[in-house]
Amino acid sequence: MRRRFKPGWQHAKNWLNRNRLTAVETLIAAAAAVTAALLALILDSLLSPEWRSLLLVAGTALITLLLLVFWRSLIRDRPGTLFCIQLLDEAMRDARKPSREAAIARSVSVRSLTRWVDLDHHTTDGIIDLSQPCQDLGTRLESLVNTDRDDTGCTVAPNLLWPVALSVGAYLPATRDIRVLEMNPTDPTKNCDFSLPLGEFDITTSHEEPTDEKLTRTDVHDNIPDSATVAVHLAFTKQADSLELTHLLERPTRRVYKIHPRGSILAAAAKTDSLDGVQLRKISVEISDEIEIILRDNPGCEYAIYAMIPKSVALTLGWHLSQKMIRVFDRLHLMHFSKTAPDYYLPMRVRPNQPLHKPFDDRG
Repeated sequence: MRRRFKPGWQHAKNWLNRNRLTAVETLIAAAAAVTAALLALILDSLLSPEWRSLLLVAGTALITLLLLVFWRSLIRDRPGTLFCIQLLDEAMRDARKPSREAAIARSVSVRSLTRWVDLDHHTTDGIIDLSQPCQDLGTRLESLVNTDRDDTGCTVAPNLLWPVALSVGAYLPATRDIRVLEMNPTDPTKNCDFSLPLGEFDITTSHEEPTDEKLTRTDVHDNIPDSATVAVHLAFTKQADSLELTHLLERPTRRVYKIHPRGSILAAAAKTDSLDGVQLRKISVEISDEIEIILRDNPGCEYAIYAMIPKSVALTLGWHLSQKMIRVFDRLHLMHFSKTAPDYYLPMRVRPNQPLHKPFDDRG
C-alpha cells in the first residue's frame, strides 16, 4: 500500500520545492483572512464570556501570520531564482551536475540555459569560433534576469568554458542585486556564492584584506620590446601549475605576466579548489585591477590570456571589465586548453570583434 502512494507524495514534494514562494504566499493570505475574521468576531463578542478564548485564537493566528511573513522574507532574499547557465563541449563530462542539483533544491525557482557544442565543428584554421553561441546565451540570460520578479533573490550558477564565461558575464545587468554561485566539481556541500557590487563600482575589497593575501603580478619575461603580443597567465586553480610557460618565453611576445595568489591562505585554497565566497569575490575584483594595469602599460598590443580560474571568477571578471568600460575584446586572444593542439592551447573567439588570426602569427 505504501508503494502506491509514494509517487504521489514525491510529486507533491517536488512541486513544493519548486513553488515554495507561491505556497508561503497562499498560507499568508489564508492566515490573514482567518485573523481578520477572528478579529471581527472579537469585536462582535466583546460583551460575551467567549471573548477571551476568541482573543487567544486571534493572537495565535496573528503570530502565525507574522511568522509566515518572516519565512517569506527569508525565501525572497535568498536563494530566490537560480539561473543555471551551461555551455560545454559535447565530449566533456558534466562534473558539476550533483552541485547543480543541490543548488536547485535550495532555490525558489529555476531558469536553465543549457548548450552543448562541438568544438571541432567550430574550429577553423586553429581558431575556435563561439561568438554566435555566446551572444545568444548572453542576450538570453540578460533578458531572463531583467524580467525576473524583483521581490526575490537572483543567483547565477555558471558552468561555462572560461572564455565563454568572460563574454557572458559582460551581459549581466548592474541594476539589481545578483549573486554568483561557484559549483564545486567534487563536493556539493562546498558550493559557495558571493554578490556583485551594486551602484558605483567599488574596489575597496582590494584593500580590506591583509597585505600578504593580495594578488601578485609577476613580470616573468621581457622579451621583444616592439612585439605586438603580451601573454598573461591567470593561475588560480590546482591545474595552474600544469601550464608550461617555456613555449611562451620562446614566442615573439613583448612581455609574459603571471597573476597568482601571493599569500599562503589564498594559494593553499586555490590549489585545493576550496576558495570561499569572500575570496572568490576578492580575486575577481583584483584580477580586473591587474588586467587594467597591464592594458595601461602595454597600449596598442594584443593580449593572449591563459586562465586557470574558477568559473564564477571568469563570469564576474567579464562583468567587472564591462562596468569599468574596458573595451578590449578586439585585441584579446582567449586561450582554451586542447589536448590535440600543437601547444595544447587554441584561441577561442567569443565576440565577433575578436582577432581572426592566432596571437603569435607573424603577419608581416
